[in-house]
Amino acid sequence: MAMTVSEALLFAQRPASRKPLYAQVREQLMARIRGGEWGAGENLPNEYVLSSEFDVSIGTVRRAVADLEANGVLVREQGRGTYVAGRGAAALQDKFTALRGHDGERIASHFSLVSIQRRAAVALELIGLSKALELGVIEIMQCVEANGRAIGLEQSVVPASLFPRLETQLRFGQHLYPLFADYGFLITRVEDTIGVESAPESVAEKLGCQVGQPLLHVTRHSVALDGEVVERRSAHYLPDRVRYLGAAKIL
Repeated sequence: MAMTVSEALLFAQRPASRKPLYAQVREQLMARIRGGEWGAGENLPNEYVLSSEFDVSIGTVRRAVADLEANGVLVREQGRGTYVAGRGAAALQDKFTALRGHDGERIASHFSLVSIQRRAAVALELIGLSKALELGVIEIMQCVEANGRAIGLEQSVVPASLFPRLETQLRFGQHLYPLFADYGFLITRVEDTIGVESAPESVAEKLGCQVGQPLLHVTRHSVALDGEVVERRSAHYLPDRVRYLGAAKIL
């Protein structure tokens, strides 16, 4: 579909970008959600209002909204309109859940919060988390459980500057991606590196296994829709209790 005259002028006025116009509109919508203009459950203006605000065609707005809907950040319902999905969106919890039972089926897991603390970032974290240099990081340790027993331990590190109230929101353990979405960071891509590591004492104690026992070790970088890496995760899983399915770099 050819651009309208207004869209052509908009392209000329904006800084050079290789991204298509609908992607630029999508990012502006995400920025406004992140800024708190629309919270979880709140409706966006209709497509005609948005097309006027952005000075683009309705088709461009629809494609941007459809992209956000496909990724779980927006929901469109007949008679209600388009609203922010927030933490209630199942897609945010399921899309990148890689834990499976030995039969290959998805397992029902839940999280128990072990600890949460703010601290300075170490060198390795600064490589992946560009915003960690500003205010340090928040380290979240959670035990993953299924069928009444521990199956893994996940240490997640996020830039403190991106999640200023995280400690007050995370008190009992939970899937982190819906929580990230509350801040406007919709996870759309993950980079997993999978290997085997001997259980260190600190991990063995929490998982109830022997020190030195071989564990499945997964390092994950979680990437938001705007390309920002918002989480670096180091996880250990008991291979006799769980399998890990996902796109990965094998070590």
